[in-house]
Order: sequence, then structure tokens, then C-alpha cells
Amino acid sequence: MGWDYKTEARYPDITNPEFQELLLSWAKKQIDLGIDAIWIDLLFKQAVFFYRITGDPHHQAVKESYEAACKIVDEIHRYGQLRGRYIYVGSWATPILLPYDAPDLDFVTYVPTSEEVFNRRFDEDGWDEAVEEIRRGFGDVLILAFLDSGPTVRSPLGVFSQNLTSTEQREFLRLADEFLQERGVVFAYPVHGMWMGDEATILSYRKSRMYDSLAPEFETYETIRELAQRKGGG
Repeated sequence: MGWDYKTEARYPDITNPEFQELLLSWAKKQIDLGIDAIWIDLLFKQAVFFYRITGDPHHQAVKESYEAACKIVDEIHRYGQLRGRYIYVGSWATPILLPYDAPDLDFVTYVPTSEEVFNRRFDEDGWDEAVEEIRRGFGDVLILAFLDSGPTVRSPLGVFSQNLTSTEQREFLRLADEFLQERGVVFAYPVHGMWMGDEATILSYRKSRMYDSLAPEFETYETIRELAQRKGGG
């Protein structure tokens, strides 16, 4: 009897020295080229996976995975200092799920759900609880929110681009900006570059599945600029 496995992603072992070296080499190259900030996707995911498998946050596999992820953050900071610059390092807020000292992240990310985007209504209690928990774990860290993307149109950005009209998209941007700002969260606007989903049919310039706020199919750039200027006092 055969098994039909569908694998959407594979995760290298964060505790593997060779993978650590590879990941750091990518970061160092970007620093050499002049970047000032790095966001690392799923950096603490392995620790969380092992926690869910074992049910024990102090299990050796959890602890080693967590420490390995923290090491990546520290090494990037250290390399930046060697190059005479401070490099801001961020990832998801997932470390708050584990009972360890918070990693030395400069910013963390948290995202609206697809349902919140579709309904254009935020779960106030859920967000208040999440922000409070992040503050408890990280202190006064910068929290960034954005419309996450993925391989399908069911992602928040997929729903935003494929299910909302241009007018509704502009309304959501204003709503999200105000809602998040009230909670001390910075909204990173969807200007350009995020994947709308493999099945996306409303395409930027009728040909690209990368969201572009300037594209005639969406036309959200002016709203984004207005919101950004308002924050900057311009």
C-alpha cells in the first residue's frame, strides 16, 4: 500500500552547524551589500515544532533548537558590529510560546488572519491579548504587522487581492492602519512584491501574481502614500 504525501515545505535542521553557516553566509553577504535590517522567516519554528511533538518546553530538542535560533540572531548582530553598523534583526513573535529568555530581536511580526481581511473586521480581544503577551515577553519591542502571503489565495494577501474590490482594499488599509496604530503596532503596507497565490486570477498588470499597489487592478498606492505621509507629518 502506497502513501500519497504532499510536502509543501522542508525545514533544514537549525542545530546543524553546516546549515547555520549557510544561513549566516547569506546574512553576511546582504550586510556587505549594505542592508540595515534582516527579517528571518520561521526562525524559531523548529523549537515550536518540537515543543508540540514532545509537549515539554524544556525537552532537550526544544532547548537546543531555541538556542540555535538565538545564536543566529546574535551572530548577525556581531557581524554587523564588525562592519561598523548596527543590523536590526527580526522574526515572528513565536518565541513567546516558550518559557525562555526572549531572543535579542529588534522587531517581531504578527499578522491579521485571512478571516479578518475578508470580513474587514479585526478581533479586538484577540489582538489586545496578543500584543499584551508580546509586550510581556519582549518588552517595548517594535511590532510590525503585514499581510502575509503564501502559495494559495487563502493567505491574507491572497484574500485581500482576490476577494476585495479596489475600493474595499483601500478601506481595509485605512481600517488596519488605525486599528493597529491604536495598539502600538506598525502596519507594513503591501506596496509591492508579495505573492498573491498560485491560483490568483486577478493579476498585477494582467500578468503578474506579485501584488503591486500601482497596478490598475488594485490602485492602492495613493492610499498607502497618504497613510505614510500622515504618520510622517508630511
